[in-house]
Amino acid sequence: MQIQTENNDFALARKICNQLLSGNRESILELYHRYQAFFSAFTRQRLYESKVYEYENVLTDYWIELTNSKAICGYEGKSSLRTYLTVILNRRIIDANRKIRSDKNSKKLLTDRINELNDEFQNQPSPEDEFIKKEQHKLIHEALLILAETSPRDAKLMLMHFEGLTYEEMAKREFQDGRVDSKKLKKRQIR
Repeated sequence: MQIQTENNDFALARKICNQLLSGNRESILELYHRYQAFFSAFTRQRLYESKVYEYENVLTDYWIELTNSKAICGYEGKSSLRTYLTVILNRRIIDANRKIRSDKNSKKLLTDRINELNDEFQNQPSPEDEFIKKEQHKLIHEALLILAETSPRDAKLMLMHFEGLTYEEMAKREFQDGRVDSKKLKKRQIR
């Protein structure tokens, strides 16, 4: 019985092959009506994305590929026609799955890069913020110079505070440096 089916499949494939070679693209409809339900279920089961348009795209491309006659004319009758065509369809599904995976990876890389750029952008000070910071430093420096004229020790302590020193570090430096004059303050810059 299997030999009979394979002979029938081979005869059908030869018939469709000849019709395709003569330009009759509609001859593929016989295979379409015979195997479409099976191929549709097979594709839905094997494709990573279960979205309707994904598996329909794979099936549409597959049937269009079959109309070029190369696949049908390559059938030698070593297995059933359905098995032969399923192997070809499975290769298209594997290609589609690779593309889906690649697209997901590309989307993830792009999303990650966009998030990195957003983080960098948010962490960068705006030109206005930089200007305000420079103006604040100028005002603080001028205030320290004025304070140094009346109370050099307080000016020195304030400068150490703006440099980010802890009280303990300020005390150690206070005992090491001794007196501070306003000329030293003018040369020092606040960070």
